[in-house]
Amino acid sequence: MLSISDITVQFGAKKLFENVSFIVNPRDRIGLVGSNGAGKSTLLKIINGQIEPDKGEIALSKHVTVGYLPQDGITYSGKTIYEEVYSGVGDISALKDEIDQVNKEMEEHPDHTSDDYMELVETLGELQHKFEALDGFRIRSNIEKILEGLGFHTRDFDRQTEEFSGGWQMRIAMAKLLLQQPSVLLLDEPTNHLDIESLIWVEEFLKSYEGAIILVSHDRTFLDNITNKTIEIYTGKVTIYNGNYSYYINERETRKELLFKSYENQQRYIKQQERFITRF
Repeated sequence: MLSISDITVQFGAKKLFENVSFIVNPRDRIGLVGSNGAGKSTLLKIINGQIEPDKGEIALSKHVTVGYLPQDGITYSGKTIYEEVYSGVGDISALKDEIDQVNKEMEEHPDHTSDDYMELVETLGELQHKFEALDGFRIRSNIEKILEGLGFHTRDFDRQTEEFSGGWQMRIAMAKLLLQQPSVLLLDEPTNHLDIESLIWVEEFLKSYEGAIILVSHDRTFLDNITNKTIEIYTGKVTIYNGNYSYYINERETRKELLFKSYENQQRYIKQQERFITRF
């Protein structure tokens, strides 16, 4: 559904990525790991189209959408929390406005037997069918479920977004993103602004998420509970491990031991050859 092909990114003299390639499949839960400065957040921004690679490309299958939650820096104002989250589902919001307008015209129409009125009835039916296909009739309950899961109280729904601090602003941003349900969900340190109750709820939500997930997190337990694949970024290259964080740690140590044994065997062979040569 999404492929990263031969990505190279260079900042000045530093080459952050060199010929990086991997594929994201439906239902993948990928944890990006690496030291600070390795490029984890940058890779998310590349996939999201915010940073253009110097070489290579990101290819998406038809109808695949990407949603991105940064670590911080998102603020909202001018709307209630409910309105802000609702605005994230543009198609549903626009359809609801159209339905409301047609309903208003029908109420004001003087002749309910006229052709004009019948056209309005037909239009309303088509709009409601589209609305239902987008799960629009359950949108309010979905918004409420997500907001409550992220720690908001019902009384908060009609409060202005600017009344909330930075950490709560990021929860609003997460609510918008989870409601949209993009095909590929990019999450950069999503647990930073969550309390334990909200973190548990987010874990359960992501476990049943229909799309693919790529996330960066310093919370090893969170990574273990969510991911089924780990991509390590090291010196501009990526290594893929087909398991969660704990699997990655164990497998990485196993691979290191095998490499070390291979190196020892190679050195032993070289010394044997040198001794053989010196005999003659």
